[in-house]
Amino acid sequence: MLSRFLELLKKNLKKYLILRYLNQKLNFFLKKKIPEAFAIINELKVNTSVDVGSNTGKWTYYLSKVSARVISFEPTFLLFKLNKKLFSNIKKITIFNFALGSINANAIIKIPDCNLDEASIGKKFNSQRQVSTESIRIVRGDKILKNKKIDLIKIDVEGYEIEVFKGLQETIKKNIPVLIVEIEKRHNPLFLLLFKKLKLYGYFVFYQKNNRLYLINSNYKKFINSNQKIKNNIYIHDFWFINKKSNLYKQLIPYLVH
Repeated sequence: MLSRFLELLKKNLKKYLILRYLNQKLNFFLKKKIPEAFAIINELKVNTSVDVGSNTGKWTYYLSKVSARVISFEPTFLLFKLNKKLFSNIKKITIFNFALGSINANAIIKIPDCNLDEASIGKKFNSQRQVSTESIRIVRGDKILKNKKIDLIKIDVEGYEIEVFKGLQETIKKNIPVLIVEIEKRHNPLFLLLFKKLKLYGYFVFYQKNNRLYLINSNYKKFINSNQKIKNNIYIHDFWFINKKSNLYKQLIPYLVH
């Protein structure tokens, strides 16, 4: 059941969507707030990209500039509506209003302090924060992406990435896409699990600095602990998982630093 906050927003949906729509359109026009990864992605030619957790649509929009097709997933009602409005005239973009996970199910997504950007299925929030909830649908990614030629998957799901991975295993085995995943230890105490799982699939892990990708050695825990320190202005949370058999690997070679 939607919280009072979301009910109020839905009553003023038109006003909310117009404000967010105009703000994001202005960002696109001025080329503001472009994700750092696009210093590299903009040089690639991609078949199909997947945006898991599209939020306000930044990644979906910029992926559409380099991809033949973009498949986007956004579980929250208001941000899904925003994405539909933003990309109504871009035929190569397909947007689904559900989350990806390990099973097909209904679930509750939590929204702290009325902040849709932090909405999370799996994360536990501090009791001092005011948390709203929304009922959503979860679907296995393999079901939706079956028979699709996937080159790149971006995942930003606020600590739910392990469950997303479990539902994408067949897609990953078949297509061997490049994965760009936001991983933060503060969101998920099992943050190391995805590194270990993808290593078994033949993936190497890189972090980006400017327009280069630097290989991370096997001590992922040490790297995370050293580079996710907000107080010291050191915070690396986006990781590139690249397999030498990936369709994009040859295009990425000039950017890799081993």
